[in-house]
Parts: sequence; C-alpha cells; structure tokens
Amino acid sequence: MFNLGRIFLAEEMQDKSQTILVSDSFWKGQLNGDPHVLGRTFIISGVVSTVVGVMPPGFSPFYGGRIDVWQPINPASNRYSARQDHWLMPVGRLKPNTTMAQAQVEMDLIAARLAEAYPATNKEVGEKLVSLHSAVMGDVGTYLYPLMGAVAFVLLIGCVNVANLLQARTENRRKEYALRSALGANRSRLIQQLLTESGLLALLGGTFGIFLTYAGIAMIRALAGDFPNSDTTTVDGRVLLFTLVVSLFTAIIFGLAPAIQASHPDVNVVLREGERGAVSASRGFARNALAVAEIALAMVLLVGAGLMIDTILRLQKVNPGFDPNHVLTAQIELPEGGRYVERVPGGDMEQPSPRVTAFYQELLQKLAQVPGVESVASTSSLPLRGGLGFTFSILGHPAPPPDNRPQAGYSEVSPGYFQTLRIPLRRGRYLDERDTQTTPWAVVINETLAKQYFPNEDPIGQQVLLRYDPYPVDEQRPRQIVGIVADTKHYGLGQAAPPFLYASSLQQPSVFPGGTTINHTTQTLVLRTSPDWKGREADLYAAMRKGVAEIDPINR
Repeated sequence: MFNLGRIFLAEEMQDKSQTILVSDSFWKGQLNGDPHVLGRTFIISGVVSTVVGVMPPGFSPFYGGRIDVWQPINPASNRYSARQDHWLMPVGRLKPNTTMAQAQVEMDLIAARLAEAYPATNKEVGEKLVSLHSAVMGDVGTYLYPLMGAVAFVLLIGCVNVANLLQARTENRRKEYALRSALGANRSRLIQQLLTESGLLALLGGTFGIFLTYAGIAMIRALAGDFPNSDTTTVDGRVLLFTLVVSLFTAIIFGLAPAIQASHPDVNVVLREGERGAVSASRGFARNALAVAEIALAMVLLVGAGLMIDTILRLQKVNPGFDPNHVLTAQIELPEGGRYVERVPGGDMEQPSPRVTAFYQELLQKLAQVPGVESVASTSSLPLRGGLGFTFSILGHPAPPPDNRPQAGYSEVSPGYFQTLRIPLRRGRYLDERDTQTTPWAVVINETLAKQYFPNEDPIGQQVLLRYDPYPVDEQRPRQIVGIVADTKHYGLGQAAPPFLYASSLQQPSVFPGGTTINHTTQTLVLRTSPDWKGREADLYAAMRKGVAEIDPINR
C-alpha cells in the first residue's frame, strides 16, 4: 500500500489541547531530528497537540503498519464515557509467578462486577485473557513449523555429510594413526586429537554461518524496504547460543565415532595393507550407513518440498474472483475531524461532511485522465484484506432473534469498482452513477449470500436493512438488492468466500455510530493500468500526490 494524506490518528475530537508522542522515524525524517522537539506544538484536526516524547527506534504497532503519532484517549468523550469503545484492546503485564489461569479467574470476577454495574453495555460480556504472542502471531506457526522442519532436515543432512567426510578423512589417515599408536600414543590421546580437530572445524563452520546470517539479514532489510518491523530484525542471543550448541554437538557426536574407530587400529593389518582403498567390513558398513542416512533424509526433504510446491501451485490456481493483473492500489485516509467529520452533539454519532464524497469523486476523475489508466475506483476494503462485518435483516421476512441475525462482510465501493477489478456480474446490474442519495438505496450481493439467505426465492428486488454492530444502530434507509456478483476471496485464498454486501459510496448515511465513519473517510484507490505501464508506478503515485494536493492543499 502507498499511504497518502497527512498524519491523523485521532479517533475523535479532543477538547482544546492534548499531549502526543512521535515515532523515532517521524522525528528524524519529518522533523529533521530537531533536538528541541519536546514542547513543539502541532494542530491535529483542530486540536493543539504538544510533543512530550519520542518513541525508541523500531517501536511499532503489534499488528504491523506504521504509526507516527500516539495520542491519549480522551476520557471525557461521549464514546469513552458511554462504554462503547469496543475498538480498544487492553494490554497488561502479569505479576511474577502469576499464571494465565489465575489471572483469568480474577478477570472473570471483574467482568461479573462490570456486568452488574453496567448491564446495558457489559451484560454477557466476558474477558478472555490471551497471551500477546498468541494474539499477534495467531496461526503463523502453521506456516513456520513446516519451514523449521525443513531447516532441521537440511541441518541433519549437513551433519551426516560432515560425519561422512570425517569418516573418509579418518580412513585416509589410518596409517598415520597406526604408526602413532605403534610409537606409543595411547587411545585417549588419539581421541583427544581427533575431537580437537573436529571441534575446530565445527567452530569455524559455525562462525562462518553466523557471518552469513548477518549478511543475509542486511540483504533482507534492503529488500524489505518499509515492511513492518524489518528494521528491528536481528540475530537473537539465544539463536547464537543455539548455533554454538549445535556446532559443538555436531563436533562431538559426528566426530566421536571416527575418533573411537581410529584410536584402536590393528597396527599389523594397517601397516601391511598394500591397497590404499582397502577398508575393513566394519568401516565400510559405517560409511555405507551414513550414505544411506543422508539419502533418506534428502528424500524426506524432497518429498516435503514437493508437497509445499504443490500447495503453492494449487493456491496459484485458485480463482480469487477478480483479476489482479495490472492493478495498482493506494490508501488515502481523511482526518476524522475538522472539515471532514464532526461529532453530533449529545450522542455517540459522527457526521461526515459532503466534502468526503466530493473529495474522492474529484480525485477519481483526475486519475481517470492520467495516460495509461484504463479505469479507476475506490473501496473501503480490498479483496483478500477482510472487511467490516455487518448484520442485517431482510424486510418481509420474519424478524431474526437478536443473537442470530444474518451476518455478512461489507464494503463501500464507488461506481466502476466491479469493472475495474473485473468481478463478473451474475444477475441484475452493477452499482453506478445512478445510485445517488436522491434515488432508492441499492446494494449488490455475492453468490454465497444469495444462496445462503435466499435459497428458494429471487434476491433481486429484496430489501435489506444493515446494522452497525455492536452499537447496535440500523442504517437510516433500507437497501434494495439490484445485482449479484461472483464470489471473491476476502480472507485468504485458502478460505471460502463469505457472504458479502457491496454498497455505493454515493449512498451513505448522514451520521455514523462511533468510529465506523472511518469506513467512509478511509478509502483504497484501485487503478487498472495498461500492460505497458509496468515499471512506471512511481509516475502514477506522483499523479496521485498531485491530485490530492490540488483538491485539498491543507491535507496533502
């Protein structure tokens, strides 16, 4: 993604002033490392904001992305005092020797007291403790553990190969060991010499591996660019310790067998051997066993790699429901305050000004005139990136129970969105410029929603009333289903397409509950370019910046 617009992170208007923290990258980049940054003031959405601290380098959100400014929550705001801040994620640190189970018991008691004190907002609302590692990483282990297994097999193959080489080296020096034994060298002396040689080789190999690791990390940082947390990627001390242990373990285990074998040679037999390649049956068996083990491990690794490649090829063949070729995207976030959004007095509602819709309409018109751009549109959520979830009711159908309302993903899109992404139309029509505030509100659904909620009737012409959960607040007007489009993947190529609703950006409520207005103020531009535009993305991004500056010089 390419972020446009000025910095804005406020969830709601504050009072008259506030204190803020800025990121290290913002301080060094935008503020040129000003040594007097503490105490500097900025105007963020009409609020005087004073810098009181600079965060350390590498500090970033738990879930990636980039944040330049942190500001405190305003406890006097209606949304906060009304206990409707479901977007907040509490974070705590357990006391020493306190288990998760013990903490969960305490949280259950706290949740019960809150439910008793605030039944309107906390009834049947529990608190489940999850470790930060689990919350952030999720099921990433599903992907990393197979990769770690592949690395382990490569390591084992390398160890067996080293053992084979040490065995061969021992075979070539059998006469040397026999002669030293004949001259009086005892068994422990020979074993000590061979283990010392093996340890030195392992130490050199481990040191070289660490050097390659640091070089590889530097290369990854260069390739990653602005990838979240890439600048904090480094070698952990535990990784270095593991490398040391593995190196010494390899030296002892795989160097011990050849050392023991060479420490008690049959002097008469060895010194009488005429052929250089002659070996005893036991030594030949050891080398053959190592070779068989190496081939077996390599076969396991090859089978695993083949399965992984097959999975990747199958995922590449999965139809995402749209055509991603020659498509560029850019995200724009308009500030939730000032000239674009204002809070409705006396309630937990926010009112976007008509400038929001006008801004995106004018920007799309400018970008459509850029040479090489075939079509352009905007959306509140891209495919494969999830999306806001709504519940809804179908007018004319029996009212569902409150805890079992129909659910679907939701995205606000501009006219031309489906054509730009080439999402096929199955029935009815697309959303277009005819869908305005003065005409009946329209909605397009996907095939999954049509099959799930309209199995025995025609969805076209049916009306649905969307609800902003968990507030809960219904939209001002119902929407009529005017079209059915093909399913698109919204939660990953390996996940089934969920029921999904698409509403026009030209038909939006005059007020939004709480922070849901961000679904209208933050849009992702989708541009389909001609095939010959490959490699000229920078020119298009420059055109976007110019368009934003021309429409709104203050927020460029």
